Amino acid sequence: MAPLAGFTGNPFRSRADMVGAASALINPLHPHKSASGARIRLPIETAAGFDDVAAQLEGFARPLFAVAPLLMTEATAREDPKLLTWINGLSNGVDPLHPEYWGDIGHVDQRMVETESISFTLLSNPDIVLKAMSQTARNNLVAWLSGMNGKRMPENNWRWFRVLSNLALTKVLGVPANDVQTQVDKDFAMLDSFYVGEGWSSDSLWSDGRAQADYYSGSFAMQFAPLLYVYFVGGDSERVTRYRRHANEFATKYWRYFDRDGAAIPFGRSMTYRFAMAAFWAVAALVKLGALSMPVTKGLLLRHLRWWAAPERATMFHTNGCLSIGFLYPNMYQSEDYNSPHARKRFTPPIFHHPPSSLLR
Repeated sequence: MAPLAGFTGNPFRSRADMVGAASALINPLHPHKSASGARIRLPIETAAGFDDVAAQLEGFARPLFAVAPLLMTEATAREDPKLLTWINGLSNGVDPLHPEYWGDIGHVDQRMVETESISFTLLSNPDIVLKAMSQTARNNLVAWLSGMNGKRMPENNWRWFRVLSNLALTKVLGVPANDVQTQVDKDFAMLDSFYVGEGWSSDSLWSDGRAQADYYSGSFAMQFAPLLYVYFVGGDSERVTRYRRHANEFATKYWRYFDRDGAAIPFGRSMTYRFAMAAFWAVAALVKLGALSMPVTKGLLLRHLRWWAAPERATMFHTNGCLSIGFLYPNMYQSEDYNSPHARKRFTPPIFHHPPSSLLR
């Protein structure tokens, strides 16, 4: 456990600070990449409840939430050639003839979860990603993502992963919308049934036996994913209007979860996702929600990141610079059965979509 250069002590006052923090979180992972870049395996065992290949895919896929924004300009990619190795890894991971193939997506498969960050990368950087992939690799990617359609899936936030994957398939990879519309409609019908009221959705159908409204109702899933959909869909006006209304209502309550110093209430599942608690504020800025002003939204996000960047919170890092499972320090008592060594949700990257003058000066 040691301070992480570029993150620990980061003031989070400029776009350069945010870029530096994202790079600091990504760089320690490179030594743990597989030979062809499609997998990451940290030297820790946690007995997660899924196969090891899926865990290594998780190790590759989760950092894409920070990698994708850094790829947004070719100039940035040229400054850090390691960034393009992530696209090479993507090409190899979806190649069924490659030894690092991730495997077909099965029923109720952890691979479904990892499609979210892959879809985000495609939707954020369609030109850069497609330019770096051969036509064969693109075809393999279409086949791999499409393999999720028609499969059994938990009746919870996972349905958003398939919605976003189908959005990437149709908007980036050339799949006709009619080919996936039936599946999308079914998933939306289920997701919309989770709505509770006043902007809040449960992570599954609300009932006496299953009433879940933790961070998955906001930053981890049920607000984060809809606002990504709002940003990328470029249509579907009725649904977009409804999701924006829900998010605005949610924002007027959710700010109370954050202290003046940026700390958030620690409770619920997956506390090891740490600063993903503030991811809602990043996408709120991205889609320019009106409930709170941009300065207020910016303050909620950046104060939270500064709280995590304080030197006394460096205990969350292993000595190799990788994040641990835990909260303020490594703590397997705070883990879930789905936490592999690579379990982390997201650095709050959508903020990079804003030009520096609009949000981070």
